[in-house]
Amino acid sequence: MIYRFFILTMVFVISNCNIQNKKHRPIVIKGYYEIDSTIISKDSCILEGIVFDKRSNEKLNYGIVYLDSNKYLAMVDSIGGFRKQVKEGSHSIIISAVGYSKLKTDTINLKNGYKFFIKFYLGTTIIR
Repeated sequence: MIYRFFILTMVFVISNCNIQNKKHRPIVIKGYYEIDSTIISKDSCILEGIVFDKRSNEKLNYGIVYLDSNKYLAMVDSIGGFRKQVKEGSHSIIISAVGYSKLKTDTINLKNGYKFFIKFYLGTTIIR
């Protein structure tokens, strides 16, 4: 009798712990990006973009944009945008902002005579 009571108590405790752990699991919101390019009549390459919070779809007024070589590129301005003239080449663009997951593009072939516009939608991890 005591053995059955002990087993039932342990089953209840374990199942209760699993329910509580599910309440506090992190929720990961993955970010993404969209790229568009247009032809410009210059011998340079321009990288321009805007940064959004994926959950609220609001512009972020802070963040750092850099190349895959860890070379600093630009700061996000007060209205969520950035613009920088860059050298031609194949690069990944990375955006980092406090409170958000870092987001890295696939390799992009940046060519002279083009303006590349990137929309970043940054995700985060929420613990509930």
